[in-house]
Amino acid sequence: MVIETNYRRTDYTCMILESTGIDLSETLHKIKIDKYAHKKMKEKMSYYQIYIKNVSAVIANIIKQEALSKGAEAAVKRGVLTNLDIESDVLLTVNEIQLKRLIDNLKVQPFGLPLLAKELKKTFRNYRAPLKMKIAQESFNYNSCGSVMGILNVTPDSFSDGGKFFQASKAVDRAMAMSVAGADIIDIGGESTRPGSEMITSKEELKRILPVIKGIRKKTKEIIISIDTNKSSVAEAAIKNGADMINDISAGIFDPNILSVAAQYSVPIVLMHTSSKPEDMQTKTDYNDLLSDIYRYFKERINAAKKAGIKKNRIIIDPGIGFGKTYEQNLEIINNLNVFKGLGCPILIGSSRKRFIGEVLQKESESRLFGTAATVAISRQKGASIVRVHDVDEMADIIKMTDSIRKECVHA
Repeated sequence: MVIETNYRRTDYTCMILESTGIDLSETLHKIKIDKYAHKKMKEKMSYYQIYIKNVSAVIANIIKQEALSKGAEAAVKRGVLTNLDIESDVLLTVNEIQLKRLIDNLKVQPFGLPLLAKELKKTFRNYRAPLKMKIAQESFNYNSCGSVMGILNVTPDSFSDGGKFFQASKAVDRAMAMSVAGADIIDIGGESTRPGSEMITSKEELKRILPVIKGIRKKTKEIIISIDTNKSSVAEAAIKNGADMINDISAGIFDPNILSVAAQYSVPIVLMHTSSKPEDMQTKTDYNDLLSDIYRYFKERINAAKKAGIKKNRIIIDPGIGFGKTYEQNLEIINNLNVFKGLGCPILIGSSRKRFIGEVLQKESESRLFGTAATVAISRQKGASIVRVHDVDEMADIIKMTDSIRKECVHA
């Protein structure tokens, strides 16, 4: 955690915790108000709670004064008002018009506030931006429709379905069945990443996954294939043999060259958060502040990916449910998933059959269907673009129904 004392800070963390605005467009249309008035009313009706992490007392006081002058509100630590503390977090409550005016005023202030104004503007823009991505030949508009990623573990020891599809022919048949059931993407993994698992060699991983990729491609070119790996050599071989995207649990930390592979072949990549390697990640669940720590991690990994040559519209983020998190932390992430919309990337959530569901329901992995369904529905409502699941048929229905209730998608 950085405590700013000299006003030379070059980076700020601003997170939109929640938007309390209700879309009243249909009601406004019924009233038949003027188009200009419609736009202005929507700007006034939508309120945002924005959390600004760890700024100096001077900046906290300026933000509070400026917010109050715009009719907004800002909560700061009591001690910064009485000169007892040198820093504070800030919670802003603003509507769109107030935020725009606040940003304009902060732009011309001293003490590094122009940089904060820039970060606020960027975060707000990302939060509301269209999320569109092309994977292989398929175009996705994640603001409208969520998509389903089917899990295909070609392993003997994965936590839920280890060994079921270890034989290549069975794995290919499973991939085809998941596609028919509604999977938009098939995620093939040859190495278990369950808590406590140890990594295998690239040679062994390739031996497991390449026959499956080749087998799928012999049957069809239409299925989107994701390779679930953290090894650059495995990712490159998979892509050369027909994979369309990379899903890396380490976000390029275990093997930085995987970012270069994604850039070289112009394929999307999932950057996931984990506290450590699977063998010891569950012993590393201490965070200064869970959400802001993960948020800053993503900012750093997105920048690393962009520096490697990956375009922003090819980056997907995954907060890593079950990877270095306690049962309570997993619930907190899902309940606050919309925070990560401020990063401007599609969000993938992988909660399917995981241990925290079992802890809540006291059920084994095969009996966690309805628990998974609850996490999928809430995650989509909170901003998830892609759900990674075992039970494709049922979860595809959940996504279709959730999107229909949101009135933002007409599924074919």
